[in-house]
Amino acid sequence: MVFPPTYWIVEILRAIKQTNQPKFSSQAFKDALIRRFEKSKFGETLKGIQALIPTYLLTEDHLYILDNKKTPDSNYPMREIVQASSAAPTYFPAVSIGEENYVDGGIGLNNPAFKAYQQARLSYPQQKIILISLGTGITQQPLPDYLKEGGGKYRRWGNFTSRFCLRSPLLICKGIT
Repeated sequence: MVFPPTYWIVEILRAIKQTNQPKFSSQAFKDALIRRFEKSKFGETLKGIQALIPTYLLTEDHLYILDNKKTPDSNYPMREIVQASSAAPTYFPAVSIGEENYVDGGIGLNNPAFKAYQQARLSYPQQKIILISLGTGITQQPLPDYLKEGGGKYRRWGNFTSRFCLRSPLLICKGIT
């Protein structure tokens, strides 16, 4: 046989097509974000708190930390910031904000939240830093007993997050006492 049966070709073309487009439509997610944030801007949403959100900037090919206190980031719609931070390729399409295209920060680093934490620690060495992880990751190992029972010396968020945070699209780093 010179050529494989037609169904093989169809299966190969289907597999190639699936690797080049998102697995899910982002429309339901967009609709929910529009209902929640309406026209809120990133800089207006978290007043008095500095938020750093790790994403991956496709147009410049590097991890980028969105900052609600920095222009132009602060003028971006909050709904687009949230969508960009969770736009994992193969699952959701990239998000265009302004002239740039963003995807989930996990493309640039396995743990983009830790990079945002490092940036916050360098910028605010004397401030309390609170890491809020809204990722979907799970751990294969249960937390050790010393963390379950009050946390001991790990009650302080700085120690806890530096050892146990997974992936996070949101890092609040200033203004909380």
